[in-house]
Amino acid sequence: VSEPISPIEKLKTIAKLGFAGAEFTADFTEVPVEEMKKVLAENNLKVDSAHVGLDQIEGVLPYFAELGAKLVICPATNFCNKAEALEVAEDLNRLGNIAKQYGIKIGYHNHSQEFFMDEGKTLLEHLLDNSTKCYSQLDCGWAQNGGCYPPSFIRRYKNRFVAIHVK
Repeated sequence: VSEPISPIEKLKTIAKLGFAGAEFTADFTEVPVEEMKKVLAENNLKVDSAHVGLDQIEGVLPYFAELGAKLVICPATNFCNKAEALEVAEDLNRLGNIAKQYGIKIGYHNHSQEFFMDEGKTLLEHLLDNSTKCYSQLDCGWAQNGGCYPPSFIRRYKNRFVAIHVK
């Protein structure tokens, strides 16, 4: 079994592959911010966004703001019905208000289960319709897998998208 690859080694590898930036995860915050700035500069990389669990977002906002990130995306969280989607929306609104102080937008990355229907709408629609401080990072592959036609969804929520994953 090989050792896990450190965030710094990951960044050096993607720089060698010719990428200009990376979407971080919360484990990257284990590297002190000044050291991370140095690694990013040495490898001519920038960080625009990060995928961070809902319960970790508030704590990492200062770190990612220091690096110049503009987006912190919740990569998924459990909610199975409209009521739970509304609870997540409330959390995302609260986090969106906090993130705004850092110049960061909060987003949500879907998988297929957010397209389950409850009370005539998908769970993601309930989430977006009730979280005005949260944006969407639509994963078109997962959306299609969940029964969504991504172009229609994108048109409907056109002002709410900060990023799209295409598969």
